[in-house]
Amino acid sequence: MGLERLVDPNRTDYIGADALARIRAVGVSRRLVGIEIAGRPIEMNATKWRVHSDEEPVGHVTSAVAARATIGTKLLVEIPGVGERKARVAELPFIDQQKSIPKS
Repeated sequence: MGLERLVDPNRTDYIGADALARIRAVGVSRRLVGIEIAGRPIEMNATKWRVHSDEEPVGHVTSAVAARATIGTKLLVEIPGVGERKARVAELPFIDQQKSIPKS
């Protein structure tokens, strides 16, 4: 989730210290990302919409994790009843201060 800066790597007196040490050694395979989906707003709640990158499944919209987390990575989101929409990994937090509707 990008919160590693909040954990002192020199402390080991807490639950999960061993797990975090393993993650530091091996690396992170999935990361919480925000995605921007092209097109007009969708009037439904996401229910595990599939996400692909380079035709490879990389996650689900509601799983909040994806294997491809580099900002700008191009994605394709499958939305039941709507079809496929282009998307990209966005920086977090991604708040539209003007609350504008994106152009298709």
